[in-house]
Amino acid sequence: MLNFDATAHSAAEPATVYALLRDASTWPQRTSIDSYAPGGGEGVGEIRLFTRGKIVGRDEVIELVDNTRLAYRHTSKLPVRDYVGTIELTPAGGGTDIRWHVTFRPKFFVTGVLLKRGLREFTQANTTSLAAHAEQIR
Repeated sequence: MLNFDATAHSAAEPATVYALLRDASTWPQRTSIDSYAPGGGEGVGEIRLFTRGKIVGRDEVIELVDNTRLAYRHTSKLPVRDYVGTIELTPAGGGTDIRWHVTFRPKFFVTGVLLKRGLREFTQANTTSLAAHAEQIR
C-alpha cells in the first residue's frame, strides 16, 4: 500500500473550504480537471465523473463530516487498486489547514513510484488551488 499527503493552509474558514469540496461542479474552475459530470446520487454514495484529457475519473463519496472531512473511493481506469482519498479540514490560525491523504495499491508493482509521484503532484496542486479559491470567495 502506498500513501502520501498533500497540505495547504487557507485563510478561509472550514465551512467555506468544505462547501467547495461538496460542490464538485467547481472543481474544473480551480484545478487541472477539464470537466465534471454528476454520475448519480447526492451525499454519501454520490458518484462524480471528472475528465482530464482522455482520462475519465470516477469517484464515489464514502464519508462526509460537515466542515471537517470528505472521503472518496476512486474507481476509474487508472492502474491503481484500493484508492481512497480523505480530505481533512482543521481550524487553524483564523483559517483552515487542509490535509489530503491518499492511499492506493498500484496494479503493477513496477509503476508504483511513478504513479505516486504523479498523483502526489496532481493532489498537491488541487489542495493548493482549493485553499486559494476558498480565500477568493470568503
